[in-house]
This record gives sequence, C-alpha cells and structure tokens, in this order.
Amino acid sequence: MGSFAYVETTLRPNLSAIAQMRAKVVVIQAINQVILKDIMPATNSMQLFTVQQDSSGNVTVGTVNTVEAEHLSSETAVKVQERLDQMRNEPIQLPLGQATGSAILSQLGPRIPISLVPYGAVQVDTVPRERNVGINQAVIEVDLNVTAQIQIVMPFITNIMTIQNPVPVAYAILPGQVPGVFLQPGSTTQIVPGVTAPSKP
Repeated sequence: MGSFAYVETTLRPNLSAIAQMRAKVVVIQAINQVILKDIMPATNSMQLFTVQQDSSGNVTVGTVNTVEAEHLSSETAVKVQERLDQMRNEPIQLPLGQATGSAILSQLGPRIPISLVPYGAVQVDTVPRERNVGINQAVIEVDLNVTAQIQIVMPFITNIMTIQNPVPVAYAILPGQVPGVFLQPGSTTQIVPGVTAPSKP
C-alpha cells in the first residue's frame, strides 16, 4: 500500500513534470531548426516590408507586407507541422530514477518512453515590432510566433500542453531626416546637431 501511495504522490507527478519540461525543449528546438534551415534561407526579407518615400527620397512610411507575411506564416505552419508529425516515431527515453528527485538515482531504473503527438494544427502569426534607433532611424522587426499543442503520452500518464515560441526572422532599418532640434530623454534641453554649446566660464 505504501509503495502504491509513493508512486501516486511522488513518482507520477514528478514524471509528468519532467516529461513536460523535456517535451517543451524538444519541440522548441524542432521549431527553431525548421525556421532556421527551411524557412529563412528561402525568404527574401525585403519583400516582407513596404516602404513609401516622399519626393526627396526620404522614407515616410514603413509597414509589413501583409500578403507576404501571410504566405510566410502558412509556409512555416506546414513545415513545422510536418516536423512535429515525424516526432511521433521519435520517443524520448526518460530514466525512472529522475522521478525520485535524487541526483544519485537520476540515471538508474528502466527507461520510460515518452511519445510526443501533435494535438491539433500548428498556428503561426507574424508579429511586427517597431523601435527607434537614434534620432533619425527606426527598425521594423518581424517575429514568427509559433503555437503548437502537444500530447505527451507515457505509461499511465497523458498530458496536453501548449507551447509558444516567438522567433525573429527579419528586420528593416528605416532611415529618416536628422531633425533640426531634438530633446534629450528626460530633459527639456534642446540640442542642435553640429552646434557645440558654449562652455561655462
């Protein structure tokens, strides 16, 4: 009776928690490899951005090309889904000793097979981000936010977990005109580029 209680209260919860941690690492690595090896080499990052200029050639508007972004999301979802489907036949082997919480026993005991099965379709969203660089430049960055649901199957335990992994895939630097006057952050002092303020006597 005591052994059964130990399995239920200690080994089973520990196995489940360790399996989820291992599954998250494996799935994120798989997603990153797909994007790095299959998606990014075939992507022309400049096609992801649309830039408008004024009559003087200065950039006035920079946006993400919605059509290209949707195509990139769809292609990534297909590739990631294919890779996750392959993982059905690549079970993780987890030593039972790891569930004891003992460093000495962590590599002992029988190997518990853990199968990772895709649960539902992979979703990929393109997430644009903009940040200022200096006083006359902006950077537009595009992340692919991949969401996958994975069913973790092992003897007597089945869990479903959702894994999200944002991966940066492209960026564009948008130069602008240097302003005649700008304010230093946190200050009301006006600075004129190229003009040195007189030093105090």
